[in-house]
Order: sequence, then structure tokens, then C-alpha cells
Amino acid sequence: MKKNSASFIIKCILLALPFMIIAAVYFMCDPYMVLHKYKRYDRSCMFLNESFVGWQTYLNNKNSVKLNSFMLGNSCTMGIKCSSWEKYISKDSHAIRLYGNAERLSSVYLKMKALDSIHAPMKHVMVVANISLIENSTLTPFATNLLPPGEGDISETHFQCCFLQAFFVPSNLFSFLDYSLFHHYRKSMDGIINPFGVIRNPINCEAINPHEEEIAKMDDRYWTLNKGKFQQIRKPSEHKPVIGDLQYNLLMKIADICHKNHTDFKFIIGPEYDQVKLNHKDFIILQKVFGNKNVYDFTGKNCLTNDIHNFYDPDHFRPIAGDYMLKAVYGQSCH
Repeated sequence: MKKNSASFIIKCILLALPFMIIAAVYFMCDPYMVLHKYKRYDRSCMFLNESFVGWQTYLNNKNSVKLNSFMLGNSCTMGIKCSSWEKYISKDSHAIRLYGNAERLSSVYLKMKALDSIHAPMKHVMVVANISLIENSTLTPFATNLLPPGEGDISETHFQCCFLQAFFVPSNLFSFLDYSLFHHYRKSMDGIINPFGVIRNPINCEAINPHEEEIAKMDDRYWTLNKGKFQQIRKPSEHKPVIGDLQYNLLMKIADICHKNHTDFKFIIGPEYDQVKLNHKDFIILQKVFGNKNVYDFTGKNCLTNDIHNFYDPDHFRPIAGDYMLKAVYGQSCH
């Protein structure tokens, strides 16, 4: 009987041993940089939770830099630089980019709610969105999309458990171990491993896009080599309406926070290469909620979407287009 019990215990230990080793690697390496506080969030080779990175960067620098202007939205925000935006707003303004991976309208609202709850000086707020951000209002459950405690309605325990579980996913685990050991990027690591190194300013999270360096070296060859990404059939048409009751309520809550804080607010719908236009009914609703002078739509067929050089890929416009948009929003003059 004792021999059977000992054999069972040994088998359980052997079965649990791989999981214990993986957990040990996770806690030692902190691959998602969520277990500890850091001054900079570019030590890990993994793609991180940008909402967490942005929030922690803001908390790290809000007093020393006097951050009072906030750019919110999804990855489209890479096309507008904080340094460029600061030229058009008040001289004492210092901006930070608080974007999220696959950001949703609800995430934008919760981030503004969190800033309001800690009495952050929201002097200027600019939301850089696409149609997808407006349409999708519910939060996503994936670790890299979660809002961190302090921004979202999630406990610290739940937040940390999600990342530990994500590390146990074979594609994430093996990509991390492979790249950490051999420093060789493979196609299977796409979306998991960041092979570019520093991709954001450590003070204001302004995007540092490695494709700009490629474009500087390759010029038109960049778009020739990436023509497969742009070979989709353009659809210069109007998108179906996406603002329903849930979206409208979130927009109103965002507007209420702006009114409460006397915030200079801009809502920008950025261009996409497919030339699909935001529905005119949605544009009218946005104007009614935020005011005619605070909503700008760059979707559809226009001078930005007609030129492939304004895009890294069909979904993401470059700062050269972002600078044009800022001039249109704020006028040609800047201090």
C-alpha cells in the first residue's frame, strides 16, 4: 500500500514538474513586464499590453513632466506624434499617448474615467479612432487587450492570472524561449515577439515605428515589396451605421467627463487604404455629442487615401498623413 502511495506521489510530481518549471521561468523573467514596476517598458522581447504600459508610464512621469494632454485610441495613434500635437495646443501642454491593442470605445471611456478619478489635469484629449473602434464597444478577454487595475474594472489577481495563463499557451511559450535563446525571429512569432527593440518613447509613449527607417532606406521599394498587403480591392463606399444605443451612451459619458474637466476635446476618425467611408449618420451623431468643430473624418476617398505613401499597411497611416490631419484640425498656424 505504501509503495503504491509513493509511486502515485512521484507520478504527480513528475506530471506537475513541467508546469512548475514554466511557472518558474515566468516569475523569473516577467516576460509581459506586469509583475514589477519599471522605469522603461522595453526590456522584454514580447509584445506587451500597451494599456498597462501607457498607464504605468503615465504614473511614472505625470509629476515630473506635468503631463496634461492625452491621446487615446488604437494602433492608429502611431500616425500622430505627441511632439507634433503639442505644436498646436497650448504652450504649457505636455502630451502622452495612452493607446491600447485593438482598443474599444468602452476602453477609451474607462481610461478617461480613470484619469478623472485621480484628478488628472485633462487639458486636452484627442481620440484617434477608426470605424472598428467606434463599432466594437465590449472589452476583449485576451491578456494583451486587458485594461489594467486602476483603469478597468478588474482585480490585480485576475489581471496577473490572465498573463500567467497566456504564457502557458504553447505558441507564446515556445516563441519566448526560442527567441530568448537564439535571437532569431521566425514567421510563427508574428504578433507574439517584438523583434524591433524600442518601439515607444519611454516618457510619453510616442510611437517609434521601425518601418520609418525601412522607408528611409528603401524609398518606393518598401511599397513594392509590401504590395501584397495593398492588393486588396478598394471599396470606396459608405460603411453601415455602427453607433447604436450602447455606443451612444459611451460617447455621452465621454462627453460628460470632458465637460466636467473643461477639456479641449477632438475626435478624429483616421484614414484607411480601403477608402471605406464612415456612415454619414454616425458622423452626425458624433458631431451632436461632441460639437461640429471637434469631430473630423478622414475616411473614404480623399487625398490621403489616394496616396499609398501615406500608409505602412492598409490599416495604419504614417506621421506624414498625421501631420496633414493636425493642420486640418487645428488650422495651418502653430505656435
